[in-house]
Amino acid sequence: MKRLIIFALIGLLLIPNLASATLWYENIKVEKSISKSLVAGSTDTIIVSFKNPMEFMGSLLVRLNITEDAGNNPVGTGDFNARAALNSTSLYQGYASSISQMICKEKTNGIFYCFNLTDIKIKKCIIFDEKGLCWIEGKTSYIVLPKSINNLTLFVTSHPALIPSSYNFKVDLFKELRIPKVEDPIVNMTTAGIPTLFDASEVNTLIWITTNESKDLEVDVIFYEFAIEEESPPPGLLPIKTFSVELNDTEGLKEANFSVYYDENEIPSYIDENSLRIYYYNDTDENYTEWGWQLTDSGVNTQENYVWAKTNHLSLFGIFGSPSKEIIEVPGSTVYIGGGVVYQNVTQNVTVEKEKIINRTIEVPAEAVCGNGYCESGETCSSCPEDCSCPTGQECVDDVCVEIMPEEVVSAVPTGIGAITGAIVAGLANPVVAGLLALAIIAIALVIFRIKFLPRIKKK
Repeated sequence: MKRLIIFALIGLLLIPNLASATLWYENIKVEKSISKSLVAGSTDTIIVSFKNPMEFMGSLLVRLNITEDAGNNPVGTGDFNARAALNSTSLYQGYASSISQMICKEKTNGIFYCFNLTDIKIKKCIIFDEKGLCWIEGKTSYIVLPKSINNLTLFVTSHPALIPSSYNFKVDLFKELRIPKVEDPIVNMTTAGIPTLFDASEVNTLIWITTNESKDLEVDVIFYEFAIEEESPPPGLLPIKTFSVELNDTEGLKEANFSVYYDENEIPSYIDENSLRIYYYNDTDENYTEWGWQLTDSGVNTQENYVWAKTNHLSLFGIFGSPSKEIIEVPGSTVYIGGGVVYQNVTQNVTVEKEKIINRTIEVPAEAVCGNGYCESGETCSSCPEDCSCPTGQECVDDVCVEIMPEEVVSAVPTGIGAITGAIVAGLANPVVAGLLALAIIAIALVIFRIKFLPRIKKK
């Protein structure tokens, strides 16, 4: 049985993130693309080379976007899987080449984000000592060596049941571990001690800033399509949105109050809307092991659909909520939420309903061929006895092989004299009956002899 074939059109692009100069890598080149004909269920590679011209180490975030070219069969979650590896070789003497494995997570249909596993524990690095070596404190996301030549390899695996079509593969490189989606800068004049509104309605956010003195301020509200910090949410919570609020001048900041509006469609059905709260990401503690999400003074207005928070400092924020239904882990890379959610990943189609998990294979077989010596799906002992013959002792009944039952011997029942004679003959065939009958005959004979002959003997 042949597998399906994917005809892949490669549209491989590498572009920096927005206009904020987040990409300082140069000489970016595609060394190898996905094969133009790819067997479904197999793995192929994309290899991209680039240089780091800077004299310090860099982070790397890779976005892989897979789309279906014709638009007839849009890419769904689980149609592809991906992983990545970076080989970095520094031009500085004393540096050894490094190979860093990167995990790739699919956040939405066909869009993967690849990053290093040890990525958010520390942001600063002591770059050089007298020998020109780089020392890393704690865990790090810095995997691109200084003054280095780099080869990034993306391993892309297609689902065995993927529908044949043309697919585009787009790769973006980022030096930051966050990808902004939309930004709304607002400029306003504050009055000392009085909350001043900064209307960021373009991103559905209202902010009231209170300062100790009057001043001109510029506020940037940035929402992210991906932030590495989302990968370590507060225990038991799931991320809804990630955003940052930044000021051009934080001196004299007394208080900030903000409301982030949401559409109910943005809240998954398995999230309890009443549990929505705003957390801030603490990455300023001297002990980096304490870095992580911490709850702010916040709440939710479910009538007007907004989450509010009050704080005296600005940083990265996240809206998180509690699942209203049980979270069930199944084999694969996906978390499934109980309560009738149907979801598909690379290896299986899983239905979760009332805490019951049903695994079903969704691999699509090729058309069965009768006479090839293999009993394939769709063939039966009736439709193709050449390939699906029944074993010895069985016969085909309604497309199913069943055991052959032995036939019962049925004799005619005699009547009249014949019946009596037959009964006598059958009785004589039994040794016990024959013995009793012989004794009875002997007893009858003795009685007759006594009655008939014994008196005559006495008279003489």
